[in-house]
Amino acid sequence: MQKPVEVENAQKLTTEAIGWSPVLFMGKKKGLEQSHALANQALDKKFDEVKATAPAEAKEAFENSLRMREEANQLFQKAAKMFKIEFAKDACKKILESWEHGLKAIELAEAAKV
Repeated sequence: MQKPVEVENAQKLTTEAIGWSPVLFMGKKKGLEQSHALANQALDKKFDEVKATAPAEAKEAFENSLRMREEANQLFQKAAKMFKIEFAKDACKKILESWEHGLKAIELAEAAKV
C-alpha cells in the first residue's frame, strides 16, 4: 500500500511539533490541525476504498484507530485551549499512533482483497 502523501506530511509535521517550543507550538497549532484534518480525510478515503471487501478484523482495527484518533484529537484541543503544551505533545504522539493503526488496518484489508 502506498501511504497517502497527506499522512506522510502530517506525520512529519507532527513528529517535528513534539520538539517545538511552547511559543512555536502555539504559533503553528492551526497549521498542525489542518495537516491532521487532511491526513484523517486521506485515511478515511483510503479505507472507504477497501471497506467493502475488508475482513471483519480489518474493519474492527480501523474502528479502533478511529476511536484512538478521536480521543487524541479531543486531548489535543483541550490541552491547546488550556495552554498545556506538554499534554498537546502527548496528544500528537497518540495521533501518530492512531494513524499507524489505521494504516495497518488498510494494509490488512488490501491483503485480504488479493
